[in-house]
Amino acid sequence: MKGVRKMDYCICQLTSDDYRNFRKAYSRIIYSFSEKGKGNPAAEKLACQIATATNTRGRGEFLNDVENPNREMYFLKVGDEIQGYFELIFRDKVCDIYEFAVFEHHKGWGSILYEEALKRIKARECVRIELWCPYTGAQIFWKKKGFKPFYRNQMEFFRCKVR
Repeated sequence: MKGVRKMDYCICQLTSDDYRNFRKAYSRIIYSFSEKGKGNPAAEKLACQIATATNTRGRGEFLNDVENPNREMYFLKVGDEIQGYFELIFRDKVCDIYEFAVFEHHKGWGSILYEEALKRIKARECVRIELWCPYTGAQIFWKKKGFKPFYRNQMEFFRCKVR
């Protein structure tokens, strides 16, 4: 894979014992507000702090989500270090990518994370993937992966067929 060092990594499904690691990892999310090399870092950092503070879930909600058979949550680990996270919600033959984050941008982790998510989506025999992504930098990533915009309740979402 272009731009990715050959390193050992693993995809680890979260269990009820992972709440503390989940909270710690979730606090490292950096939202991709702008294109690579553009933007206002101070404004983005503040917006990330606000978004992270408002999107965290308590232990009870986390436990419900981990135990839900229609939800799967994973860490991308490189050595002992968590480098990313994704969460999938399955409904009928559609998979919603509910959360998708890498902690270092432009290193190839997003592509690895997406390929690993895609394996799990295909295993569930989904025919379509959908996600909500308001961040310009991330939208560029998803468009490169073949996602197209569509609108629901006057909000822009993205989707693609599972190949």
